[in-house]
Amino acid sequence: MWRTVCDRRRPDWRAAALVVGLLLTPLAAPAQDFVVGRESSLRISVAPSSSEPCNVEILLPEGTRLERELLPPHFETTIGYTPRSDGPQTIVWEGRFRFKGSLSVSGCNGRYFRDVVVRPGSELTRERWDNFLAGMTPRQRECVEFGTGRAALAGTPAPRLRAASPDDPSVRTVAAACERFVNLPLRTDVPCAVSRSDKRQTRCEDQYLVGSGRKARVLDAEAAMRAVANGAQIRVALREPEAVRASRLEAEKALREKAAAEEAARRKAEEAALAEAADAERRKAEAEAKAIEDAEKAKLAEIARVKRLRCFAGRCFDLGF
Repeated sequence: MWRTVCDRRRPDWRAAALVVGLLLTPLAAPAQDFVVGRESSLRISVAPSSSEPCNVEILLPEGTRLERELLPPHFETTIGYTPRSDGPQTIVWEGRFRFKGSLSVSGCNGRYFRDVVVRPGSELTRERWDNFLAGMTPRQRECVEFGTGRAALAGTPAPRLRAASPDDPSVRTVAAACERFVNLPLRTDVPCAVSRSDKRQTRCEDQYLVGSGRKARVLDAEAAMRAVANGAQIRVALREPEAVRASRLEAEKALREKAAAEEAARRKAEEAALAEAADAERRKAEAEAKAIEDAEKAKLAEIARVKRLRCFAGRCFDLGF
């Protein structure tokens, strides 16, 4: 886009002609790609004000001054511009009288500006990124490179940011978030309760969480790094690791099974003892009953024997009848 500033010292008719020319001339120039160290074509034009050639002086951002004669009817020319530095820049051109004796050329009307954005070349960009990432730990660098779109991770969605330069403020935001993330103090093997309602003790460690309340999700280190690089808020909280939980549940299952086996053995032993006691009681009762029966039989036999006795002269005899 080029802009113009009217010179109020010029006659009104020339200013009016300039305004008319501006209305008839496209205001927008096609977007161009300007790169440090690479020559690009730069279109220079002015609003037509007469049918005579006119001269302009062009001031490039690094201070170089050029003069060009513009011919009717288009009053435009093209120069080669090789930027020496990157960033926003402005090219200025304005009418300047050019003395050539009888062939002198008057200056064109108005003063014009062309704003361009020059991006660094690939080598300069790579050097700036290398300098920016040089002081980072491998983990922080991985986080920053993913968050700025410089590196992709297999099986993960693309980051929301694609920064061309480390000078981009958004890159500093990602770098700060990544630095906080990699420096989070993570506790391990900490005694803790199984849950708020279950006060049995287990071992916990800090885990990455995203979200809050029932919507909170536990993330592994890789997923947490990607979330941080994409702008998510990550926090850490003591949680029982899945491996510890599985081990605890297995140990609890083994204890339950052992207790159940011991209880079954105890009951079996009690039942056996009760059965043995009942059998001994039965045998005792049978023995007592037999003893009573034998005693009764002996008593009856004695009574029968006494009845069979025959006594003579003080002597008794069992005659068997």
